[in-house]
Amino acid sequence: MPSAPLHDTLAAVPPRPGIAVLAGLPAGGTASPAPGGPGWTTCADLHDGDALDALARRVRTGVRALVPAADRDRVPPAVAPSYLFGWYVWAVACAATVPWVAARRVPRLDPASVALHLTGTGWPDAVALLAPGFACLPDDPAAGHPDARPAPDGRALRATLLTEVGAHVEAFTAAWGRRGGRGPHSLRALATDALVAAVLTAAPGTQGLVEAEALLPGGPVPPRLRVSCCLAYAVPGAATCATCPRLARA
Repeated sequence: MPSAPLHDTLAAVPPRPGIAVLAGLPAGGTASPAPGGPGWTTCADLHDGDALDALARRVRTGVRALVPAADRDRVPPAVAPSYLFGWYVWAVACAATVPWVAARRVPRLDPASVALHLTGTGWPDAVALLAPGFACLPDDPAAGHPDARPAPDGRALRATLLTEVGAHVEAFTAAWGRRGGRGPHSLRALATDALVAAVLTAAPGTQGLVEAEALLPGGPVPPRLRVSCCLAYAVPGAATCATCPRLARA
């Protein structure tokens, strides 16, 4: 069972756009033993070459279905795996940042402690935290809970969040390999953007920018929500952002 403090934190979060974050699987929900199919599956099960290939094929089918039939063969092969990487990492980042923004609580994010709910076309629309443990500040009302791991201060707690997200993304990147033709530096940039997008979604507006800059020091954070690889420009007829640099240079 999930810890009561983490469950209470997420239960108090108002409905938000994007990926739902749950403490534990919903009633009656089980993680599928056959990863890649619709429904719940643990991230550990998804870190399998065959499962990732099957999931990328399903995402590609979904992407092609959004394009007029005459243009479907024009969708570059890299689009589906790049979208999938971005959405996967965004889901994990949401699992970290929603309880962080709501109550400065950091859940465990090792692949066995996180499950994704996959839609019929392969996109994750919910993420569940399966482990009861969480890190928090010393003055957190639940700091004395058996599942709590108080950090010395706010800086240490931020480091814990980044470590949890970074370790999970590193494990996923190792399993991902060169799918989509992207190397480690490109994937790292996509992961950083996904984390920023998750913070901006959890705390929209000015608060989100402040939260993102505090979490990822190193300069102003652009007010964007890049939750995919930004390959929309390569998909015939797809909507693009008005600030797309590809279009600006065209």
